[in-house]
Amino acid sequence: MTPMTTTNDDDKSLWPPITHETKPWAYWWWMGSAVDEANLTRELTRYRDAGMGGVHIIPIYGAKGFEKRFVSYLSPRWLALLKYTLTEAERLGLGIDMSVGCGWCLGGPNVRDEDANQSLVIRPDGSLTSKPSGQKVKRAGLGGEGWMVNPASEGAMRRFMERFTRAFSGWKGPLPRAIYQDSYEYNNDWAPELLVAFEKKHGYKLQDHVDAFKGTDEKAKRILADYREIHSDLMVEKAQPVWIAWGKRRGMISRYEAHGAPGNLLDLYALADIPETEMFHDDRSILVSKFASSAAHVTGKKLASAETGTWLKEHFTETLGNLKVLVDEMFLSGINHIFWHGTIYSPDEAPWPGWVFYASTQMNPRNPIWRHAKALHDYISRCQSFLQAGEPGSDVLLYWPYHDLLHSQKGRIEKLTVHQRGWLEKQTLGPLAQQLLDRGWQFDFVSDRMLAKKLPERYKAVVVPTTVHFPPETLTRLKKLRIPVFFVDTLPSDVPGFGKLPERRAQLEASKHGLRPTPRTELEAALTQAGAKRESLAELGLSVVRRIREGNTVRFVVNPTDKTVVLPSATGRYLNPLTGGEGGRELPPNASVIYTPFAKPPSPRSFLATPSGFAKGVDLIGWEVAFLEGGPALPPPFSCEKLSSWTEQGPEYEAFSGTARYTSVFEAKPGRYVLDLGKVCESARVRLNGEELGTVILAPFTLELSVSKPSGNVLEIEVASLAANRIREMDRRGVAWQTFYDINFVNLAYKHFDASQWPLTPCGLLGPVSLYSL
Repeated sequence: MTPMTTTNDDDKSLWPPITHETKPWAYWWWMGSAVDEANLTRELTRYRDAGMGGVHIIPIYGAKGFEKRFVSYLSPRWLALLKYTLTEAERLGLGIDMSVGCGWCLGGPNVRDEDANQSLVIRPDGSLTSKPSGQKVKRAGLGGEGWMVNPASEGAMRRFMERFTRAFSGWKGPLPRAIYQDSYEYNNDWAPELLVAFEKKHGYKLQDHVDAFKGTDEKAKRILADYREIHSDLMVEKAQPVWIAWGKRRGMISRYEAHGAPGNLLDLYALADIPETEMFHDDRSILVSKFASSAAHVTGKKLASAETGTWLKEHFTETLGNLKVLVDEMFLSGINHIFWHGTIYSPDEAPWPGWVFYASTQMNPRNPIWRHAKALHDYISRCQSFLQAGEPGSDVLLYWPYHDLLHSQKGRIEKLTVHQRGWLEKQTLGPLAQQLLDRGWQFDFVSDRMLAKKLPERYKAVVVPTTVHFPPETLTRLKKLRIPVFFVDTLPSDVPGFGKLPERRAQLEASKHGLRPTPRTELEAALTQAGAKRESLAELGLSVVRRIREGNTVRFVVNPTDKTVVLPSATGRYLNPLTGGEGGRELPPNASVIYTPFAKPPSPRSFLATPSGFAKGVDLIGWEVAFLEGGPALPPPFSCEKLSSWTEQGPEYEAFSGTARYTSVFEAKPGRYVLDLGKVCESARVRLNGEELGTVILAPFTLELSVSKPSGNVLEIEVASLAANRIREMDRRGVAWQTFYDINFVNLAYKHFDASQWPLTPCGLLGPVSLYSL
């Protein structure tokens, strides 16, 4: 699909073009695939109008009461609905991606027992066999139920994809942009091809050393390391390329969440056209997410995506401000293609809150935060217009000592998840990577396989953390590079695995000739000497990711601290991606700017972060409050002198979630002002005398405005709340809205969701609202 350019109201001289790919996309669950043409068009149009660029179709379990509408996955009717969706999306300027199968992981009714994900079995006689591990497709929809396929077996994967070959045989019409595989939640430690591949690579038979699976001595550790490596190799070299190649032959690219796999994540991510990471609730690690972006950067892929908003907070309590902070963390990880997790198809006839998915920020038109979601979507689009342009600005490669990890794992095999991060943080790589990140160095992780291929020329050095088990062939490759290699503190002392030990140890010792380690205390000076550039803004507590565009450096800068930071003067321009205009040098907590050298510097001005330092102007009192949108019903309008939560107006206001407009008429001397809204629950769109000023989604809730007349100035502040109080009231009354099959709808602890005991959530404009003269 050719990127579709859209127009916006920004100063177009400041920003790269906005396309459907620079806009945020979203996971789009089809419950029971009970979709119809009229509702599909309505939903897609709403996404387009809210500033989204595309959606990702995932068929899952259905909603109770709608069983007659369920459509079996890959049936003729399902394929017709897919074609309609693709055609409508193209008309609306949206992109479409699609999961390979229902729910997750890959699998379905055509997966035979022998092709299912497998558990290794050691027979009484010491021979090796396997049995299905018991993992079936999670959250599958009608027609998608069955075993998860063996992710390490090329044969199993090929037989699994035959179903899709039959379904799409003779397909005419548009296709999805990309096909997709979700994060690794298989239970698998075996493949029919493993024994042959093991002997071919390692030069000995695994079945002759079955006792290693119960041993703890050095020999057992080495044999198990070889076993773990070959399991990874089968995924990387044989099995996972099957589904990716299937799509590519038909003109579809691939998105792949490799995390969770018991294998080399860098190499697995690198298989895809778009490697994808995720952060889950409090399991948020920039370093873990950098594995996906590093795979893209090192192998020359334009996009690195992120599943974004997965259970960010408890349901119906996430704010647009919370999501902005999360998105910034993704950008700092090197991600430049945001996917909300997510939205969901819901027919208009389904009662509020409509169909909802349990592991999701409810980024859908029924959630009150949707009212101002376009402001956040526009922010993402502006940021990604820069972050997708040019090439990455990372200039250091940080080697992943993967073989040390294989030697240190417990049990047969360990999954490398975003939740339990000891595989990174407890290895020598983790602390060193964190140090470099905190100090402002721009780096990508690199694997042994990546080092065997041509590297982008922008890299100035390779850093090898303290490593014990090092493949001699990798050391030979490093010595041939045109850039310096820095071994931190010590040189590698041994080779990995058990096969051909004397021969490989001799190779390693020979390759080490002439090398010397670099003390960790001298590493940064060595990197500077090599030509790598550290971002000095890190010394102010700021976080930076950079891109190189037309030979110039563009920086995305975030203030993750709890204090306002003044940026240094610059020869270029600071841009505010929240507004689409100029930014300034005063950066409050959680604020972000883009520095670009492509425009002349503006005249000095504030970022309008906080009103401190400005002369006090006018305190606004006297408000008329009217309710515009939401439910269960629109409460009556009211007047107030002093602002407070609208829930304090009485019982019918307590249950309301939605949008209210606050209007005040004020007098002020003509001139320039900062408008400080005080406390806002949770986002606000502001107009003065009918003129749009902007939308604010996180504190400090401030805007700049011009007053042109001394009296009769009409200020309108449209405030959108959370959905929490409406859900609370429904649960207090026992309304049956959680009516879904499978897991139904659960809370963060995977228990029954019940908001009936929640305290009331403050809603509306709490103020105080003040004008500060410039």
